[in-house]
Amino acid sequence: MAGSVWRHHGLHDKARLLRIGRVAANLTAPRPNYARQRLALALVLPLLALSSLSRQRGARMNAFVQIQRAVHQDQFDRETLLAQPPEFFRAALGGNPNPAECVQFVESLVRTLATLSVYVNDTYRVRIRTMPPYIHIAIGRHDGQPCMSWRDFQRIKNELVGPEYEAVELFPAESRLLDSANEYHLYAVADARYRFPFGFEKRFVMDDSIVSGARGRAGANQRDGRSLSAESAITSS
Repeated sequence: MAGSVWRHHGLHDKARLLRIGRVAANLTAPRPNYARQRLALALVLPLLALSSLSRQRGARMNAFVQIQRAVHQDQFDRETLLAQPPEFFRAALGGNPNPAECVQFVESLVRTLATLSVYVNDTYRVRIRTMPPYIHIAIGRHDGQPCMSWRDFQRIKNELVGPEYEAVELFPAESRLLDSANEYHLYAVADARYRFPFGFEKRFVMDDSIVSGARGRAGANQRDGRSLSAESAITSS
């Protein structure tokens, strides 16, 4: 697996980076800066994906299974992070960080990555991290394509966090926008009793049989325009 990373990045100095990685494992990093960690994780997580699974065609996705972290995953993550260009470290740390600062920063990220729970099915790869009082859910497709189904997101939240937990997707200010891959981030409150002070108060779901005729036009698991009138009525009431 590591070999493919070196080929992907066109690296020719693997031995030097491996030595840096071994030294880094013995460093005592300073107290991590969580804001910087979140920035760097959002930039690099797509590069740390496990081998893609073959996507099964069909309207329904399979159940998720948890992927156990490999024994050598820390070193794999370390090598991948150390292989990032200088722009990555400048964006995460600011200014022009020296090699020691970069290595210490990589070590803090490796420890954070070790806390992620990873789940996969035939279509999606999901990483979950508990960040009290929230649960961060990062969703991406194996084929790297955009995620088009809101219902898939709802099912992912229900299956991996819980059906009565509420989650939101943030559309941030441009000043803190991160857009490096087709990866989507939901933030659930780690309390199944909590309700956001917005949204609809009552459940209203149309049976799939009513809108099944629209599947071929609107895409799998999507409603067509005929559903809009009912939701518009609820919204305006």
